[in-house]
Amino acid sequence: MTESDVRKKLNAYANSTEGHPFPNLGDKVKITVLDECDFFRASLTSEYDTRTCELRQRPYNNDSVDPRTVYKPSDVDLWRLRLHVTSGFTKQEGSFVAPGSAHVETCEPCHGRGKWTCRECGGNREVTCPNCSGSRKESCPSCDGGYIRCSRCGGSGKIKTSRQESYIISQTYRPGSVVPDTKWGTRTVYKDESCPNCSNGRIRCSRCGSTGKITCSQCGGRGTIPCKRCNSTGIETCGVCRGKGRNLHFIGVDQKMYPETRSAQFFDTRLDKIQELVNPGTVLTTTTLFRQKKEFLQADCYTGRENIGKKINQWLAQAREKVSSSTHILFQEAVVQQVVDVWYLEYQLNRKTYYGAFADGQFYAGHSPITEYAQNLMKKADKNIGGIGTVAARDMLEKAEKLNVYGQGVDIKRLKVYIQKHLNLLYNTGIDLAFWLVVLFTTPVLFNFYKTLNPVIGYAYIANLPDWGPAEILPMVQCVIFIGALWYIRKIMKLQDHSSHRFKTVFGFLFSGIGVFLLYAIAVLAALLVLNYFGLSIITSFIGWYAWGIIKVVLTIVLFVIVLLYQAVKWLWGLFF
Repeated sequence: MTESDVRKKLNAYANSTEGHPFPNLGDKVKITVLDECDFFRASLTSEYDTRTCELRQRPYNNDSVDPRTVYKPSDVDLWRLRLHVTSGFTKQEGSFVAPGSAHVETCEPCHGRGKWTCRECGGNREVTCPNCSGSRKESCPSCDGGYIRCSRCGGSGKIKTSRQESYIISQTYRPGSVVPDTKWGTRTVYKDESCPNCSNGRIRCSRCGSTGKITCSQCGGRGTIPCKRCNSTGIETCGVCRGKGRNLHFIGVDQKMYPETRSAQFFDTRLDKIQELVNPGTVLTTTTLFRQKKEFLQADCYTGRENIGKKINQWLAQAREKVSSSTHILFQEAVVQQVVDVWYLEYQLNRKTYYGAFADGQFYAGHSPITEYAQNLMKKADKNIGGIGTVAARDMLEKAEKLNVYGQGVDIKRLKVYIQKHLNLLYNTGIDLAFWLVVLFTTPVLFNFYKTLNPVIGYAYIANLPDWGPAEILPMVQCVIFIGALWYIRKIMKLQDHSSHRFKTVFGFLFSGIGVFLLYAIAVLAALLVLNYFGLSIITSFIGWYAWGIIKVVLTIVLFVIVLLYQAVKWLWGLFF
C-alpha cells in the first residue's frame, strides 16, 4: 500500500460522514508510520473421550458369564477397552460391562426367593374393601338415616295457613232506631297446621329407599377390591432382582465422546488499540495458511512465522490441559488463517498523533480527528445535561452518533437515558406549574361564580331560597369536581414520554407542558359549565350536601367519644392516685 492510497482512503472515510470539521482529511495529514502487520485467526476442534466406571448390579437372566478377574473399579484399565470409535467429530454416549468384572450373587433383599405369596391378600388376589369394611354397603350421602328434611315446612312439620274473616269495626245507633249501623272490615287470620307433605318434618329418601344405606361405590357391592400390592396376582415380586432370585454384579463403564471448538486471534500488539478491527465478530477476508488433523497435535505443530508461531503453538498446547485419567483426546483439527492485507497507520494533524488500520480494503479509524471530535461532543453533552443546555446536549449526542465513534469514550446509552429523564422533568415541571396556577387563581373565581350567579336553569328559584341547604354547598362541590379532574389529567400527562418533541430550547418543553395542560383545563371548565347548564349541579349539590352532613355526624361522634374517654381516664386517675 502506497502513501497515495492511504490519502485516498482517508479522504473517502472523512467525506463519508457529515457534521465534522475535517473534510478531505487525507490531504491534510502527515503520515509517520505505515507498516504491514500480522493478523491471524486460529481455531482448534478436539474430539474428547471421557470414560468413568462404577460398581453396578441388575437381575441375572441366565446369561453366560466369563470367569471373574477384575474385582474393583480401580483395577479397570479404561483406555485398553475397545468401546465406541469414531473418525469424525461427533457426539456419542454408551454404557458397557468391564470384561472379567461380572459375577452372579444371591439377591440379599429376598434371600434368593425372588417371589412369594402376597402378604397383603394372602394369595387371594383381593382384599376387604376399606370403604365398606366388606359389608358391601355404605352410608347414603343424600340423607340422614333414610330420611331427609322436608323442603315445604323446613323440617318443622307445621305450615302456616291463612284465611280472610270479617270483623266489626264500629257500631252506631241512629235516633229512634234499635238496629245499629255496623261498619265491617276484613283481616287475615293465620293458623299452624300439620304439613301434608311429611311426618314430623322428614320424608323418606328416594335414593336409598329409606334404609340409609347404598351399594358401596368403591367395590361396587362386591365387598372386596383387587390387591394393589401384588397387582391382583397373589404373588409379590422382589423389586431388586425382579423375581430372578439372583443379581449380576459388574463394573459398568460409561463413555461419552464430544467435540469442543476453541478460537483465538493473534496479531501485532499495535492493533490491540483498534477494537473495531480486532473484535472477533468483525467479518474479514482470510486465507488459510495451515490446516492439520491428526490424532494428537504436538506443541510445535505450526512452523509459520516465528513471532506469531510461538504464540499459536502455546495456545494449541492448552488443549492438553483438559487431558486426565478419565478424559483423552481422540484427534484434533487445527486451522490457522491470515487476514488479508493488514496495515497499521500513524499520522499527524495539528501536531497531534492519531492511528488506525487498513484491513481487507477497509479503513478502521481507531483514534482519528473525527472520533476525537465525536468524543469531545459526548463529553460536552454529558456536562450540559440537567440545565438549560439539555436540548443542546441532545443535539450534540445525535451528531456524535452519526460520526461512528465505535463505542469509545462516554457511554452513549447512559447519556440518552439522562437526556430523556431531564427533558421529561422540564415538561412535567410545566404541567405542575400550570396545575397550581389554575388551582390557585381559577378555583376562587369559579367558586365566586357559582356563589353569586348560580346559573342553573330550572331550579334557580329554589336555590335562592334561604332555607334550601344544598344551594349552600353548590360552589364547593363544583370546585372539588374541577380540581379532581385537573389532578387526574396531571397524573396521566406525567406518565407519558415527552422527550421526543423537537423543541430548540428547554423552554419549549416547559411552555409546552404549561400550554397543553391549560388547554385541558379550559376543556374541563367548559364541560362543567355545559353540564351545569343542563342541570347536573342539582345532582352534585344534593350528593355534596348529604356527604357533608354525614361527615359532620361522624366528626360529632368522634369528638363525643374522645371527650368520653378523656372523662373516664380522668375519673380513673382520681380514683387510684
